[in-house]
Order: sequence, then structure tokens, then C-alpha cells
Amino acid sequence: MRKMTMRERMLAVIRMEEADRVPFVQYSGLAAPDAEVWDLLGRDQMGILQWCSPCAQVQPNCKSESEKLEINGTPAVRNTLHTPAGSLTEERLIEPAYNTS
Repeated sequence: MRKMTMRERMLAVIRMEEADRVPFVQYSGLAAPDAEVWDLLGRDQMGILQWCSPCAQVQPNCKSESEKLEINGTPAVRNTLHTPAGSLTEERLIEPAYNTS
């Protein structure tokens, strides 16, 4: 079997096809910034998986807003979707996955 690129390995796994080796992959920015991971390991040694929606969301008569805040000293974001039937609010804490200092 010929040597595959990381992209080809990742696609082979998704398609349940044979790959030249098991791909080593992280979600984009999860353990460390992508550029740092690639600088340290190399693009052929680490794949980056970035999810995207296969379709667009259309929300007529709705409005979204987002605000940054702190909850018990931890950075957070509050997302609110305003609809004709009422509003839906989500609060997420933002905790770094790696040391930024």
C-alpha cells in the first residue's frame, strides 16, 4: 500500500476503508492551537478535525444575541435566541484546554 496523506487516512477511517496506518487526530484547537501542534509534530503526524454543519439554519422572525460575562470568576458566554414564542438562553463556561502562560 502506498503512503497516504493525513487527509486520506482520516477520510479512509470515516469511509471504513483501509488506511496505511491509524491517523492521530485532534479536534481543532482542543489540546493546543493547531499551528503549535503542527510545528511540534508535523502535518503528516497529526490531523486536525474541524466540524462544520452540512446545511444552513434558517430562523425567520428570530434574533440571536451573545454576550461575554463571568460566572463565579470564570469567563463565560450567554447566548440568547429570541423567537415569537419566547426566548431560549444558554450559558457556557469557557475553560482553557491548555496553559496559556
